[in-house]
Amino acid sequence: MRNYSIRCCLAWGVVLAIPAAPDVHAKSSVQLAQDGKPCATIVVSAETNVFNGDRITLAAEEIRSYVKKICGVELPVRTDGKKVTGTAVYVGHCEPTLDTDLPPADGNQESYSVRVRNGDIYLAGRWPTSVYYAATSFLEEECGVRWFAPGELWEWIPSGKPGNLAVSVRDRTKTPDISPRLWYGHRLADSWQRWNLRNRMIEVEAASRT
Repeated sequence: MRNYSIRCCLAWGVVLAIPAAPDVHAKSSVQLAQDGKPCATIVVSAETNVFNGDRITLAAEEIRSYVKKICGVELPVRTDGKKVTGTAVYVGHCEPTLDTDLPPADGNQESYSVRVRNGDIYLAGRWPTSVYYAATSFLEEECGVRWFAPGELWEWIPSGKPGNLAVSVRDRTKTPDISPRLWYGHRLADSWQRWNLRNRMIEVEAASRT
């Protein structure tokens, strides 16, 4: 029995000694603001529409708003979807967006991708709501924003260095394990609908791809 216990301890020691697999998606640093000036432009897909409240445009507004709340700098926004000179945050399917920047075409409607390529950030999905999900994922994972409950009282905005913001972006494609996810409490109130949307808990539109 004693020898068995020793063998078990040695086996567990070997398992614990094995290093964790490295993250194959290394992070890339992107400067959004420096010395009180914007270093990036938010570019919105020209293919936006009024379906579901134009969620691609809403996604760009969320990024602009929360970047300003974090560092005090307001990023310029373009709505023609064209490639810009300098660093850009491309929201939706813009001119320089490649098919490899998008989630798989045969994937879940809620799937979204966050990519960094040539110093630019791509927030992509094949549906307007999934583009919005990419934007809120970026705000959470790269910018540190949280929405614990509806209303400004319950949101967490990190205190950054005034006038400066650099983010470390990790390439990823996310697909929910359960779809859709709905929180029905007070669902008809506007504040709850926005909170659901920010936390990626609302149905994706059944038509009108980006």
